[in-house]
Amino acid sequence: MFTSDTFTESQNQFTETQKSLTSLWEGYQQKLLDSQKKLVDSWTSSFPSGTAPTNFSESLEKTIGFQQKLVNTTLDNQMAAFNLAIETQKQLWDTYFQVTQKAMQTTPMAS
Repeated sequence: MFTSDTFTESQNQFTETQKSLTSLWEGYQQKLLDSQKKLVDSWTSSFPSGTAPTNFSESLEKTIGFQQKLVNTTLDNQMAAFNLAIETQKQLWDTYFQVTQKAMQTTPMAS
């Protein structure tokens, strides 16, 4: 039978896992926010400044630079999301196995 101590311990493990996942999610959100800010800054810097005529090669260079940053930012965000998903699964499975092992240790086995 599942004892109240085992249940309390299981709840504590799930609470710790939830805190850890929340921390991972906040880190992912901060990375996403930072990358979006860098992308917008890069995009706005690609606009010609002043009233001087635009140099075609300079504009092309800025456009390519912006596109490169856009692709890199997208890939970085995908990698962060993938890592978050893997870490979440790992923590959930680790917690599951810990709780299951504790339950088996405290539950008398019928012979």
